Amino acid sequence: MPDAELQRDEAQLRAAVLEGNAWAWRTLFDRHFGALYGYVLYRSGRDRMWAEDVVQETWLKAARAIEDFDPTRGGFEGWLKGIAENQLRNQRRREAYRRTAPLSDATDVTAKGANHAAAYELEDGVALTFAALSPAHQAVLRAKYEEQLPTAEIAAQWGATPKSVESLLSRARTAFRDAFRQLCGETKDR
Repeated sequence: MPDAELQRDEAQLRAAVLEGNAWAWRTLFDRHFGALYGYVLYRSGRDRMWAEDVVQETWLKAARAIEDFDPTRGGFEGWLKGIAENQLRNQRRREAYRRTAPLSDATDVTAKGANHAAAYELEDGVALTFAALSPAHQAVLRAKYEEQLPTAEIAAQWGATPKSVESLLSRARTAFRDAFRQLCGETKDR
């Protein structure tokens, strides 16, 4: 596919992903998984477990930041490889820190490591759950919690009533909670 055609195709796929189209995300995933995995496997010294972790983290980061991907600045594969390179660098830094931590801090580092692992697991679960929500639910949750806008201001920006925004926010919270519980294997009874 020529560059202009590829750029147009990736721009259309990005737009579809942002609209919540799972097929578009799957298409990007299927097209680029093999190249990304090969790249990471090579850069990780052929350590398959490390490569699999980095590839998974890369896809999660990409899912969270898909709106930052700009096809006019480069292809999706290059963008993914940039994220993967950052993940590899971060893991190398963490590993170097772990190896150089004083022995007297071993129990403290172990506790911190467990806390960090739990935090990463929670962050990944939240990201996966958020990505599964409808675009409307994502938008209202972002406005309320990331942008920290009052309901009345969201309503004014969206040309809606505060009551309708409150209702959408309530449904979005419920959808997020239910999806997160399902991801964690919990039932509504717990």
